[in-house]
Amino acid sequence: MPADIIPGLKELPQRSATQVKNRWADVVREVRKFGSVAVTQHNQVEMVVMDAETYRKISAHAEEVRARGEAGLAELSADFDRRLASFKTDGIRDRVEKAMSRRGRIKRPAKAGATY
Repeated sequence: MPADIIPGLKELPQRSATQVKNRWADVVREVRKFGSVAVTQHNQVEMVVMDAETYRKISAHAEEVRARGEAGLAELSADFDRRLASFKTDGIRDRVEKAMSRRGRIKRPAKAGATY
């Protein structure tokens, strides 16, 4: 999603809640011109009024992010299930016990590569 779709709060035109209440038509014109207007109360931004198209873009982007996250979790879950299934094969207990009984001993010494 391009960064210009959602400007930072400081870049938005700001109107007080009283201005929004009393001059709604002016706020609507600003929203159409800039895409969004920050509404302040006691000099703190409390909310943002935005046009429907900006909202649709934000909503679509949020859905894409959610879907990618779910796809990533599904992939991790499938990988975990494959690895777990490998422990349910015949003779796995004997192989694990044999590996654990070695206590870090290997048959031949490790050899450093040319880049070490």
